This record gives sequence, structure tokens and C-alpha cells, in this order.
Amino acid sequence: MNKLKSILQNVTLSAAAIIVFFLVLEISVRAVYYYRTGEGYYLYWGRTNAEFILSRYFAGILKSKDDGETEKDKSYIIAALGGSTVYGWFVPRDKTWPYLLEQKLNEAAGRHAFSVINCGQGGSDSTSDIARIKDFLASGRADMIIYYAGINDSVMRGVKKGRAYYTLDYMNTPFLERLNGMLMKFSLFYTVLHEKLTGRAILKKKTGKIKGSSDGDGVEELTEYSALRFKQNILSLNELCKNMNIKLVLGTVPAIKAPPFYSVILDETRAMARQSRMRLIDVNAIFDSLPAAERDSMFVEDGVHLNERGTAFVAGFFAKELQNLLDPR
Repeated sequence: MNKLKSILQNVTLSAAAIIVFFLVLEISVRAVYYYRTGEGYYLYWGRTNAEFILSRYFAGILKSKDDGETEKDKSYIIAALGGSTVYGWFVPRDKTWPYLLEQKLNEAAGRHAFSVINCGQGGSDSTSDIARIKDFLASGRADMIIYYAGINDSVMRGVKKGRAYYTLDYMNTPFLERLNGMLMKFSLFYTVLHEKLTGRAILKKKTGKIKGSSDGDGVEELTEYSALRFKQNILSLNELCKNMNIKLVLGTVPAIKAPPFYSVILDETRAMARQSRMRLIDVNAIFDSLPAAERDSMFVEDGVHLNERGTAFVAGFFAKELQNLLDPR
């Protein structure tokens, strides 16, 4: 009896120690990210960062039945849609390019004529981007959508020696999908380390040989699949915008350490813009035309996310290119 009691005590203490450890780790990660970003994380990770941004935005501009119109209610609304390169990892919220774009457009207009809403979410690919913008439009309106993405569609499915590595997002197992969704919803620690954790510490990556007679065939097939999915999602977004009378602008994301398949996504984006007559602002091409030292100085160490200098450059370029497309109220 005493032995059983001792075992139960040890198990309880071990479980409590594990809970405390992860709680301290979670709080530490939140504190670091709050320090690095200045906003957006807090202890408010019960909803995704994008949902938090949208809820805060609509709380500010949507009027109640008894309220009169505000300046923002009358403004031309631009929704900036994409992943972490829109949301603005590694820079404060007031240094993200959507925030700076709003400032530049309103400075040029001489009044608050434009509202640029940051609808970016870290790790989001085109499939989740489309779902998120539909939720956004169900709650409010947008006059223009800038879709600035493509990186995550080329990295969410990695390839090594012809084998596909799937994270939980692509595993057709209800329990694992629910677990992944719960962790992504409530844990910033898990979200930040999502790729590594799903691959190693928590849930092993599921591997499977891609159909094809050789490694090269497998890689080619996977590349074609990712590009096709991206294309279908863009065309779906374009159709949605047409039906709702929203202007759609595609933007290419610059990167100096791009994933292997990103060039395929870039080519697909440019081809779709030509074939479907969608407006394209080729930020990637502009960055590539800059001197290497100047271009590289605008990125953080990972070579994908921009520093404050880079986000200011992108905001300025968008502001210049959008002038002929905007219709301020």
C-alpha cells in the first residue's frame, strides 16, 4: 500500500513538474516575442494572431446601431493578406509594411482616406489564407486585397531525396488534426517551433514515397502539386473578389534564402497575372534588381523576413505602384 502511494506521489510530482516546466517555457516565449514585436502576442494567444488583429480592428471601426459614422468607416479599406511576411515577424507592429503603407497613403492624400488591415498570419499558406479572408469579409468589407504570399506554399511540404515529409497539417488523422489545431490555437511555444516539434519531439513526421520512378520524378511531382494548389487558390480568390467587386493585387515576396520550390511559385504567380489579367506588383523582381549589398541589408538572418529598412522599402514601393488603382472616399 505504501509502495503504491509512493508511486502515485512520484507520478503526481513528475506530472506537476512537467506542467510547470512547459508553463514557464510558454511564458518565456511569450515574453521574448512581446519584447521583439512590441505587440500582437501578449498573453492573449487563446485566439490566433490574425483573429486578434481582426477583432481589435472591427471593435474600432464597426459602429453600433446608435453610433454615427467615424472617419475610418468612410475610408478605403485595403486588406493585406498572407503569412508572416505580411504579419511582420521580427519587427514592431508599427514597422510592418501594411502599417507603413497606410501612413504613406494617408500622407499623400492629406487626410485619413485609407485603412490598411494586416490580415497576415505566421505559417499560413494559400489554403488557409483564402479561408481567413472569407471570414474577414463575412464580418466587414474590403475595397482591395493585396495578396502577398507564396513562400509557405513552397515550404510546407519539404522534399529530401524524393521523399515527402508531412507535418500534422497534412495528416489525415482526426485526433492528430485536433491536437495540432488545439496546440496552434493556445500555445505560442508550439506555434513558434511548429515545424521542429511536429517533426521530432512530439509527433514524428509521416514519410511516404512520392509516386514516380525516381527521386527526380518525385520531386517534380511534388513541385507540380504545390504549384497547382497555389494556382487554384489564387484563381478562387480572384473569382471571390470579382463577385464582391473587390480589387485584387498580387504581390511577389522577396527572399535571398528562398525555399527550393519558391521559383516555381513565382513563375506561376507571374503567369497567372498575365493570363487572368490580375494586377501584379513584382516586389521580388525589384529586390533582385538592387545591388546585392543593399538588397541583403533589408533582411533579417533567415533571408526571408524583412527588417525595418526592408518593410519601409516595400511599403514605399506598394504606395507608389498603387496610386493609379486607388479610389479614396
